[in-house]
Amino acid sequence: MENKVIWITGASSGLGYYCAKELHSRGYKVVGGARSFSAEKHEAGFSTIYLDVSDEKSCDDFVSGALKIYGKPYALLNAAGVLHLSPGECIATSDVFKVMDVNFLGMHRMTKRALPYMRKKSTGHIINFSSINGLFASPYQGAYSAAKHAIEGFSEALYMELSPHNIHVTLIEAGDHRGGKAVYRLTEQNLPECYKNSYKRVVDKINHDEASGSDPAVLAKKVARLIERKNPPFRYIIAMPSQRLSVVLQKILPAKFFLNIISKYYGV
Repeated sequence: MENKVIWITGASSGLGYYCAKELHSRGYKVVGGARSFSAEKHEAGFSTIYLDVSDEKSCDDFVSGALKIYGKPYALLNAAGVLHLSPGECIATSDVFKVMDVNFLGMHRMTKRALPYMRKKSTGHIINFSSINGLFASPYQGAYSAAKHAIEGFSEALYMELSPHNIHVTLIEAGDHRGGKAVYRLTEQNLPECYKNSYKRVVDKINHDEASGSDPAVLAKKVARLIERKNPPFRYIIAMPSQRLSVVLQKILPAKFFLNIISKYYGV
């Protein structure tokens, strides 16, 4: 470990927070960034700096502050994200941009700022939090799925570009986990009548799956072990068995047949 420095975005809640807490407990020098931290989160022990990944100056300020606290990073965990649930017909273009801005462009902003320090040391690890939705979409999650697919493609390119520099790239393809904040899950308020019933079923299913999802503390331990590996994988699925099965089915079934299965699962 050697007191490695780790920067984490989205560190005030959900998977980002649990990873920050776990890595701090293992002796890593963690700097967590988010737009707000509760008193309870401050008591977790890791250093915190205000960070809005959709704002260029905020990203610059985070990097400056983090360098002053612990110096150059060994790893960057891009965990900041928002989810907007809406039919593709109804979601405003501005809301699509917001989802892409936080989930994808936010990842890009922080990655491009961290990489020069990693290259100078010829060592480092970029860990991008994708999702099962980065492998296939779910109904009413089109913008979110698009952002996660973008993260997948960008990370594939990064892997090839950074391998010669001894910098690892890993995609965390997470399934449903407990502990997320509803404030980061936006829902559509004014829907055409034709969508209302199926939309409610999908939202209820998502809420149920998250409430009964995997323990985020377990995911955090797996991420910590991942960082400690000399040769970490590029893709790492952390999900319940049923969701892992869906990834396998998506690879072997005809596309329309698989998408119909997903539609029926959500009650569309």
